[in-house]
Amino acid sequence: QTIENVGVSDDGQWIGFSSVRGSTSQVYAARLGDGGAQLRQLTGDSTGSFWVDWSPDGREIAFHRFRGERRQTFVMSMDGGVPAPVTDGSEDERSPEWAPDGRRLLLLANWGTHPALHIVTRGVDGTWSAPRPLPVVVDGDTLAPGISDWSPDGRFLACGCGPGGLVIVPADGGPARRLPSPYSTAGWAFPQWSADGRTVYHLTEESGRAIAIVA
Repeated sequence: QTIENVGVSDDGQWIGFSSVRGSTSQVYAARLGDGGAQLRQLTGDSTGSFWVDWSPDGREIAFHRFRGERRQTFVMSMDGGVPAPVTDGSEDERSPEWAPDGRRLLLLANWGTHPALHIVTRGVDGTWSAPRPLPVVVDGDTLAPGISDWSPDGRFLACGCGPGGLVIVPADGGPARRLPSPYSTAGWAFPQWSADGRTVYHLTEESGRAIAIVA
């Protein structure tokens, strides 16, 4: 089988992943520490479902799937049911990441053409807002973003901007800053914050291993 990504619930009780175990990729979950537990298949769309990120309370997952030629983001309950659309199909919206407040999702839009970060917010009535663009601007230059991660307090994003380096972006907008590293900026990807918000871990092609940088 091929596994695209893995996500662990905030309470450390569950692991979720998207995997091709049949003809299409679907999202699965299993309880950690229970070797005899059977996988729970959470999605069953004929076009496949990809990525998985847990809501902070562990009750929902966010993922993306294709609608026509574009990826769109959905949210569904861990108890099952019909996935609820988050985006409307006007742009390619993928790789959702929940904010610590459980109200916002960070999306990577139009990857491969003109990538951008978008943030959507769920209202009290359960509907999602239109995506709000979040430019990544360092010293006046707008960078092409990649996969990003929320800081534990939800105030910042760590963006793996490829050749642009590892960048800290204010979630409400404003000038970003590039973090220094002993490695070149080529291939920076998949940042992850430490629980105390003081360190960002990331991958870099040059070193071939995970690197920790003080945020």
